Amino acid sequence: MQGPRTRPRKPTRRGEVLFAVGGWCSGDAIASVEKFDPQTMEWKMVAPMSKRRCGVGVAVLNDLLYAVGGHDGQSYLNSIERYDPQTDQWSCDIAPTTSCRTSVGVAVLDNMLYAVGGQDGVQCLNHVERYDPKENKWSKVAPMTTRRLGVAVAVLGGYLYAIGGSDDAAGLVWRS
Repeated sequence: MQGPRTRPRKPTRRGEVLFAVGGWCSGDAIASVEKFDPQTMEWKMVAPMSKRRCGVGVAVLNDLLYAVGGHDGQSYLNSIERYDPQTDQWSCDIAPTTSCRTSVGVAVLDNMLYAVGGQDGVQCLNHVERYDPKENKWSKVAPMTTRRLGVAVAVLGGYLYAIGGSDDAAGLVWRS
């Protein structure tokens, strides 16, 4: 990587390229975005986001990279940014989520973007929201049974899975 990062937040694969989006560096949230090409084994800086974001949730929908929520170093965010790798530009015309949150899990199911859990600075959240890119609208859907921040979200067999994370009291990982 070209820029210093203590921990890139959820690098996201798009085709044969890996993106590291936002994060935390030298005690502050960052807006930088880097792209790794496994063919050349090189990291390159691409256009930065308009806002600094750590704890940002990232997913690819319709070949566009979405950065959801996060924390800018002072405030919890409900704003969304969308990156087009073809133009190397970010758009901020995406409807915000209904709640501000960081450490949010994000995934795509049936051409919809889901934002799962996170924290709003007061508590961990069990909220799940679904984004329809055709309508540019977020809708609340059934909440998780457990509040989770830092939750991993995956799709398998047409289902959305929330795995691990923390509820502020204990890790949510099964141990034998």
